Amino acid sequence: MTELATRHGVMWVRTFGAGPVRVVALHGFTLHGGMYEHLAGVADTTVAAPDLPGHGKTAVTPITTRAAVDAVADLLGAIRPQPVLL
Repeated sequence: MTELATRHGVMWVRTFGAGPVRVVALHGFTLHGGMYEHLAGVADTTVAAPDLPGHGKTAVTPITTRAAVDAVADLLGAIRPQPVLL
């Protein structure tokens, strides 16, 4: 698990697989990025799965839709080539 500085705090991101990140997978309410570990193996690709604001170890505040969108945008902006968003 690695941390990514966003404009609203620190987002924790799990990366599953080897090589460049091809997919960023977002979890649902009350879950965390760890739920996508199996996907990386089945899809044979590298998956980055953040803990969204209010979940896991992520410390992004305030916990609002705007802050969550900004944090995901910061994550997507840090990954090259541009990944697919799931």
